[in-house]
Amino acid sequence: MDHQAVQPDGAERFNQIVRIIILIVSSAVMLAGLVVVLGVVHLRNIPDQFRWVFGTVVFLYGLYRFVLAYSRGSTRR
Repeated sequence: MDHQAVQPDGAERFNQIVRIIILIVSSAVMLAGLVVVLGVVHLRNIPDQFRWVFGTVVFLYGLYRFVLAYSRGSTRR
């Protein structure tokens, strides 16, 4: 038998690209949540408690999207 590397077809390649984009965007969302929680960006007239809650929710949403995208990619292999 000849064991050559199988090239992904167009649909598989597109799914890989979309998955990479989702991983990058979800990482950026997690980073934005951390920036808000840590107070790197000073948001005027925003109470600290709201800043913590908002930043945590944004971070957790990004983490959720990252885990979802990562796990979907690993189960298809």
